[in-house]
Amino acid sequence: MLETVRAQSCPKPGDVINEDHYRIDGLLAVADGAGGAGIFSGEWSEYLLNNLPKQPIQDQDRLSEWLERIWEPFFEKYEKQKLEADIRNKFLNEGSLSTLSAVWTVQKEDDSVSLHWLSYGDSVILIIDPEKGIIENSISDLRIFAEPPNLLNRNTEPIKGAMIHANTPVMKGMSVLLCTDALGQYLLLTNALAGESAENAGQLDAIRQMPFRLANLLEQIERSGIVKENWVEQVLNPLVAAAENESNFKTHMYDLLNRGLIAPDDYTFVFAKLL
Repeated sequence: MLETVRAQSCPKPGDVINEDHYRIDGLLAVADGAGGAGIFSGEWSEYLLNNLPKQPIQDQDRLSEWLERIWEPFFEKYEKQKLEADIRNKFLNEGSLSTLSAVWTVQKEDDSVSLHWLSYGDSVILIIDPEKGIIENSISDLRIFAEPPNLLNRNTEPIKGAMIHANTPVMKGMSVLLCTDALGQYLLLTNALAGESAENAGQLDAIRQMPFRLANLLEQIERSGIVKENWVEQVLNPLVAAAENESNFKTHMYDLLNRGLIAPDDYTFVFAKLL
């Protein structure tokens, strides 16, 4: 089964509030509360993780059914509080918003293992083979990071087609990585630069033409020379090592930020291996 090797989270520099949350009790999950939209979004992201079902959510209908079952206690908790008028109106009208990425481990009678996972929004799931590198990725196109993410809202239906779900067979030695968007951008851009596929090249060329922050981030990563060929050795392993404790993780994230290699944000990282 999966053994959690590393799990860390820290706020962006200067902040004391971290709206990211993670869960590692067999079920692995991360959620990123949208600080710039709605209200109580950090609390909503934590609530989503705490109320994930034991069985995988495998399609859009089940996602909607699950949200319908759980949203009301969250709403009532804040609706009953004595909130200032503008905060109350924001809560009632805009709701609370968060991404969600979750991984369930399913072991069959023949001892084979598969990972059932879902992703809604731009938090990232990577399944990694020690020989082949990333074999499964919740982000199909890097240009997604230039767009506002889809977010689960406690007062609206999930967007049709926004949920990604897969069932990935895994073997001993493989690992699964979950992270929120800023760290995901860094990992996927460096991985694309280290690869040689036509798909990677096409996406990178398209990003270079964008008049957005993502193009500037890619340019800075390329200029740094942080990764040439071996993404696992040059990018992933240092991150896993830094995530041994909170202090080292924060130092590693802030160093990447100071070098212009990662966007300013809260950072959350979960890494587990199949034993």
